[in-house]
Amino acid sequence: MRREVGILLVVVVATAALSGCGALGKPATSSSKGDPNPFTSASALPKKPDLNPPAGTPVTITDLSVQETITCDNNAVTLGGGQNRITLHGSCASVDISSAFNNVDIDQTGSLTIDALGNGNLVNVKRTDRIAINASYGVELICSTNLAGTGKPAISNPNTASNDVSC
Repeated sequence: MRREVGILLVVVVATAALSGCGALGKPATSSSKGDPNPFTSASALPKKPDLNPPAGTPVTITDLSVQETITCDNNAVTLGGGQNRITLHGSCASVDISSAFNNVDIDQTGSLTIDALGNGNLVNVKRTDRIAINASYGVELICSTNLAGTGKPAISNPNTASNDVSC
């Protein structure tokens, strides 16, 4: 009998939590603002990146399947969402790609890093001085010149056996 009561209590509490009810049937709140449903809260939704961020302000993209054009003015850009189509105009301080299956066009950046989770990315960078590829496979990188326009950028760990690097 005791075990059956414990299981019933767990089922009732779980059902109340999923339906948005707190103790004694009162609406559950997720914050001091009284948001009755944290799953549809505007604050819980991903924030769209600023397409024209203030100079030097970091830009982070964490959404999936986003298509955006962003104008950089010495901004550090972090791309954490996957399957995105991102165009970066202007001059970015740095670009860090830490997710997979993105298509990224970059006018100019001081440095480009494709992290270990950055497999399957297609990246076209026109001008950069430094490129670090830490991804294991499937990166297609096309680059033109260094920032001065006098030669090729320095590339560390290109893993050309599993990545296609054309610089």
